Amino acid sequence: MKESSLKLNLILIFILSVIICDSIIAQNAANDDHQKATRIILGGGLSLKNDYARGDVDKFFQYLTGDPTALADDGATPFYYLNFGFAPFQDTQGKFWMSINLQYVKTAPHAIWGSYIYFGGGDDIHFDASFINMTISLMFSANQKNNIFLALEPGFDACLMQGGIIQSSYIVKESEANGIGGHAAIGMDYFLSKSINVNLRFGYRFIKADEIHADSNSSTGYSSFYVNGTSDPTLKVDWSGIYLTAGVNIVLSFKHRGW
Repeated sequence: MKESSLKLNLILIFILSVIICDSIIAQNAANDDHQKATRIILGGGLSLKNDYARGDVDKFFQYLTGDPTALADDGATPFYYLNFGFAPFQDTQGKFWMSINLQYVKTAPHAIWGSYIYFGGGDDIHFDASFINMTISLMFSANQKNNIFLALEPGFDACLMQGGIIQSSYIVKESEANGIGGHAAIGMDYFLSKSINVNLRFGYRFIKADEIHADSNSSTGYSSFYVNGTSDPTLKVDWSGIYLTAGVNIVLSFKHRGW
């Protein structure tokens, strides 16, 4: 599926999610017998599985090394994340609740890495990234006790990429590049108590970042490497891929009646 189609589908899911949430919360608000609560969610987790598409990195690495069979590796693929969520005016007895979440995701150093050693020198390319994600979590109760919830999470992602490229003794340090994309995930939350849950998420992210480095010969002070060394396209690092995460959240509830 093309990236433009994925972005369109994610936007449609995001809009539909907001409409569904607004409808359900409005129905809950009409029931004065149920107490309302605002929830604050604090948590974090790490990846159990994670892949990166890499994009043009392999082709550029082959140009860099002069070896058409050389491939960059996924390097150290794990990442960890921190999560802050806000769920206003939720029905404490409801089968559905929604939160808006801000997530910070950090990849391992050398998340995408290629190294080519030869007598007298070597070539090296490595990238890592941080992501700032804005996510809507839609939680649907899966049992009578309301301690198991199924989750649907569409979101928008911003990427900040760092790294470096070494060709023999020529060293280039990446300037902090950025990219915009998104993700969608499904999963499950299991509440160990009213204030602690453990969760799993399986999803797919799509996001690319342009390679940018300082260049004193450029009129702007920055430039990008061409994939084949001489002409377009310029190097883009593709951070898209599937992932599976496990995490823990602390849920703080502040109860009140009505709106």
